[in-house]
Amino acid sequence: MRQPQSGSSPARQTGDRTRSSRRGRDAGDRRSAESTPDTPAKRTRRRRARRTRRSRRLPSSTGLVVMVIALAAAYGVYWMVVANMVQSGIEAWAAQQEAQGVTMSFRSARVGGFPGTVTARLTAVSTQASVAHGAWSWQTPSLAVEVNPLTPFAVTLDLGLAPHAIRIPVGSTAVALTAMAETARLRLDSSNTRLTSAELTLESARLGADALEGDAYTLDALSARFDAVGPAEPEADDVTQRVSAMLSGLSVPAAARLPLGRDIAAARLEARVLGPLPQDRPLDTALAAWRDDGGSLLLDILEVDWPPLSVQATGQVVLDHALQPESVLRARIVGFVPAVDALREERLVRSADATMAKVLLTSLARPAPDGDLVLDLAVVIRDGTLWVGPVALMPMPRMPWGPPRGSLGDVGIRPGFSLDREGNVVPK
Repeated sequence: MRQPQSGSSPARQTGDRTRSSRRGRDAGDRRSAESTPDTPAKRTRRRRARRTRRSRRLPSSTGLVVMVIALAAAYGVYWMVVANMVQSGIEAWAAQQEAQGVTMSFRSARVGGFPGTVTARLTAVSTQASVAHGAWSWQTPSLAVEVNPLTPFAVTLDLGLAPHAIRIPVGSTAVALTAMAETARLRLDSSNTRLTSAELTLESARLGADALEGDAYTLDALSARFDAVGPAEPEADDVTQRVSAMLSGLSVPAAARLPLGRDIAAARLEARVLGPLPQDRPLDTALAAWRDDGGSLLLDILEVDWPPLSVQATGQVVLDHALQPESVLRARIVGFVPAVDALREERLVRSADATMAKVLLTSLARPAPDGDLVLDLAVVIRDGTLWVGPVALMPMPRMPWGPPRGSLGDVGIRPGFSLDREGNVVPK
C-alpha cells in the first residue's frame, strides 16, 4: 500500500476529495442549465430576483415620501423659529435705541416670505433723537427687514421702498431733506452681538431739500463696504477695520458752489484703519482716544475723476490736536492747470497765488503720452492748509467735529515744515 506523503493527513485528503466533488457537481449543473431551454417561467423568476435585489438597496417610494415630508416639516419649524427671531429682534432693537435716547415707533411688523427669505415689513416708521443726540428725525412710510434662513445672523434693510423725510437742526432752524432711490439696501453681518461687516448699495438715488428749490443731489450708483478685522485686543499698528467705496455719476446742486463744477464722474476708495477705534463712545471722545493710541488711516487707493481734474493717491491720514485730518499723500495729478484756474474763479485762491502755482507746478510736471501734463508729487494737509508740492494752495474745510478753531491755544501750534522742489516733506 502507498504511504501518504509527508505533511499530508487523511483528513486533509478527505477535504480535497470533497471540494473536487463539489466542483464537479457545479460544473455539471452549469452544463445542465446551459442545455436546459430558457422558458418564460425561468425568465420571470430571474426578473423577480433582480427586483428583490434592487429593493434591498433602494428605499421604497413610500419611504422617500416620508423622508421628504419629515424634512419639509423640520424646515418649516426652523423657518418659523427664524421668523420669530426676526420679529423679536426688531422689537428688542427699538427698545435698545430708546434706552440710548432715540425713540422709534412703527406699526406691527408683518412677517412673510415662506419658504424663502424671512421678510418683516414695517409701516409708518418714525424715529426721533433726543436733544442730547442731535434732535434729528427720520420718517418713512415703509421699510423691509430681510433674513435668509440659511444665514440667520445677516440682516438686510431694504430702504428703497418709499421716500424718506429727514430733519436735521442747524442753529435755530431745521433743514428738511427728502431722500429716495430705486435701490437702497444695507446688509449687516454680526457675530456674538458684534458687527463684523456692513455693505451699502445705492442706485439712482436723490437727496433734495426745501432750501434747494427743486435742485438736488443725485447719484447713479454707490457701493460701500466695511469689515471689522484684526485681533480682539489690537495694538496701534494692527489693522482693525477695512473700508472700501466706489461711486459714479454724482451731481450736486448749484448752490453748493463746488470749485470744479457740479459733476463728479467717479471716485474710489480703499483704506485700512490702524489701531482700535472705540464704538461705544461719542464721536469726539472716540476719535480722541483713537488718535492718542496712535491710530491712523492708510489710504491704499484714492481715485477721483472730477473733470477737468484726475487724481490718484496713496498715503496715510492722522488726526491733529483739533481732531482735524493731517495727511501726507503721494499723488499723480492730471489737469491741474484748469483746476487752479477754477479755484481762482471761485476766489478760493488769489490771482497772484494761482499764477505762481501754475508756474511752479508746470515746472515740476512731465508730459504724458497723450500730451497732458502729469504731476507726481506729495500732497500734504497740515494746519488746515492744502499743499500741492511746494505750493500752499488753499485752506481746507473744517470737519464737523473737534473743538472750535483757535480754542486750543498753544496746544494747537504745530512744528513747521517745508517741501522741497520735488514735493517731499522736510520737517523743520
